[in-house]
Amino acid sequence: MGDLADSIITELRQKFDRHPVWVWYDAQEKYKGVLDEVEAALDNVTLARYDGSYFELKRRLYEEDPNYEKNWLFYIPESRNEAEWFRDIHALGRQYRVGQDIDDTPVTQFLVEHDEEIPDAYEDWGQNREVQRLAFFCVLFDTAGPETDEWVRAYLSNPEEYRETIEDNAMADAWDAQLREEYGVTAGLDPKELRLSFSSARWPAEHRRPGTTNSRRTIPAQLRRSVTSGSSTPLPSSGATPNESRKTTTLRRPSWNRNAPTGTLLRSKVSTWASSGS
Repeated sequence: MGDLADSIITELRQKFDRHPVWVWYDAQEKYKGVLDEVEAALDNVTLARYDGSYFELKRRLYEEDPNYEKNWLFYIPESRNEAEWFRDIHALGRQYRVGQDIDDTPVTQFLVEHDEEIPDAYEDWGQNREVQRLAFFCVLFDTAGPETDEWVRAYLSNPEEYRETIEDNAMADAWDAQLREEYGVTAGLDPKELRLSFSSARWPAEHRRPGTTNSRRTIPAQLRRSVTSGSSTPLPSSGATPNESRKTTTLRRPSWNRNAPTGTLLRSKVSTWASSGS
């Protein structure tokens, strides 16, 4: 058995101590060659491989384990975005990422721990620093995308708590970069300096004048007023709130109790599978 297979098997054993259902996306099929070794070593885990039909995977799960009493590892040689038809099962499990594909940094560990809260647009954060930054702040401030206005307002509503989390995960420079790129503000994590930077007296005229060709976005008047006044009144929205619009917040996993009849949750879905496609 190779070192790679050994490492994956060790990781998976630890994962299954915590949760019975894991989904492993491998769009580039980097790990297809170790699957047989993994399957042979994990004798208490059912390894179900996607072979072109998500419906068949779902049917197998329902027929073989309707009450979710076993451990399941679903291997999907596609990206999570491509696996649209598997989202209901994924919502009941957790995503497995091979450890060697993830930098050993505080922010990556934070994202691994909060994997189910990451918006779909940033699920392939991997080793891309920019995507990591956006994924981290989306999770931290509970938004569906890079809504920097909401991030600033949330941060100033509780700067001590947010500052600690940002610094603990070595993301202070990333926060500063986000503010600088979005508004031209260089206040960092200092709430007093941040409020002053957002005041009209400190804001450069070119950022306030409509139609400016400057790449930085004009700061919304209501955001400037609420930030400088310390108000936490939500910004008006023309559509759904961040929590309503973000898919991942609506897909809540059940609390796993092996003694409970959890199979009814999946059974309630099975009638729709046959008509939902592959």
